[in-house]
Amino acid sequence: MKLISFGNNVCRSNTKKHFQFVAMVLLVTAIFFFLTAQVQRTVAADSGKAIFKEVVVRKGDTLWNVAKRHLQPGEDIRAFIYEIKQINSLETSMVYPGQVLRIPVIK
Repeated sequence: MKLISFGNNVCRSNTKKHFQFVAMVLLVTAIFFFLTAQVQRTVAADSGKAIFKEVVVRKGDTLWNVAKRHLQPGEDIRAFIYEIKQINSLETSMVYPGQVLRIPVIK
């Protein structure tokens, strides 16, 4: 063990304890950022203020293609298409060039 003197204070340098402290700080920071992102999504959903992106339908687009371009990983495309139809009051899956669709970004 190495002793380092700072004036009247003696500090023991312990690499293992230092490493554990740094690892714990990094872990707590990662958890904080993860929870912050989850809280933002929950607050947006709970407040009824979902965040939308407006997308203009291009020539040759289908609702399936538009949904696929904005689909979140692990999300079911059929449920996402249903949600897009509900948000935009679409009775069918037909979309037309120039049509503006509201796509949910955070639910």
